[in-house]
Amino acid sequence: VTIDPAYVELRDVESNTVAAFSSRGPNINALENKPELVAPGTDLFFATQTYDPNGDLWSPTGWSAGNGASFSAALVAGAVALVKQRYPSLTTAQ
Repeated sequence: VTIDPAYVELRDVESNTVAAFSSRGPNINALENKPELVAPGTDLFFATQTYDPNGDLWSPTGWSAGNGASFSAALVAGAVALVKQRYPSLTTAQ
């Protein structure tokens, strides 16, 4: 696979912040993040489907950019899978 970022406009982005559309959840101190784990959900470059132009995530190039908190769940799951593959003896608590 070759990823060519020329398909996506590059722009300055603010890092180390929680997206405005992310839930902060119930907390005692308004400055605390909820949940206890955060992951990228904005300015993501990802593979997309190329067979249905009416689909939500379609691009003739097979690549797209987008935002959404739901993307972070897949990123965290993938990271956990890689860690578990490298260290198969780890328990869930670890």
